[in-house]
Amino acid sequence: MAVKKSLEKLSPMLLAVLSNRFDGVVREMTNTLLRTGRSAVINSGRDFSCGITTADNKLFATAEGLPVHTYGLDLQTKTMCRYHKDINEGDAFLHNDPYSGCSHPADHTIIVPVFWEEEHFFNVCAKAHQADIGNSIPSTYHVMARDIYEEGALIFPAVKIESKGQLNDDIVRMCQRRIRVPETWHGDFLAMLGSARTGEKGIQSILQKYSPTVIKQFVSEWFDYSERKMREAIKKLPKATI
Repeated sequence: MAVKKSLEKLSPMLLAVLSNRFDGVVREMTNTLLRTGRSAVINSGRDFSCGITTADNKLFATAEGLPVHTYGLDLQTKTMCRYHKDINEGDAFLHNDPYSGCSHPADHTIIVPVFWEEEHFFNVCAKAHQADIGNSIPSTYHVMARDIYEEGALIFPAVKIESKGQLNDDIVRMCQRRIRVPETWHGDFLAMLGSARTGEKGIQSILQKYSPTVIKQFVSEWFDYSERKMREAIKKLPKATI
């Protein structure tokens, strides 16, 4: 998503409105996943997070996500872009590779690129801890694991799970065969996919209402604003030596 700064900045009111609109999209994704997740890990433990990154893979919005989940989303979408040069509307990717951004193999992530008028603008991510991932013991917290192969039996480095809206049933069957609770996993998988598609539609409605030009400018100004706030916060820290 190429960004050209306009000579006339957006009003503070519009910045606030758009910021809350994007946060609202993430919260809607969160509520969707919470209410439709099949496992207690999701619908009771709330061990999941949702977020948005830009098309050039900058973390953009996380609302109330868990930091351990959200701070690597940009690395995960960067992996998607690195492995897939031909990304299209309707695609979805399954990612849980800790060597390319994921927190650990048990945190499956669904990534959906968001397009408007054939241009890639954002990526929406739904990440959730799974009840089982088919590792060496019936648990997804293998504290005695000596390497990634003991902790996670199935590693997906941004594998395309949907292509232009068509589900890859082979990958689904592979997961159901390997994972000890196939129905629970499949229910959570569909909940994550539904959450991501909810985010996709929410962002597209924003683009339709405010225009791509305004949204591009908002993204640029919002990152500038966040940088200023961070600099101000750092300046207030007491001087010290390390």
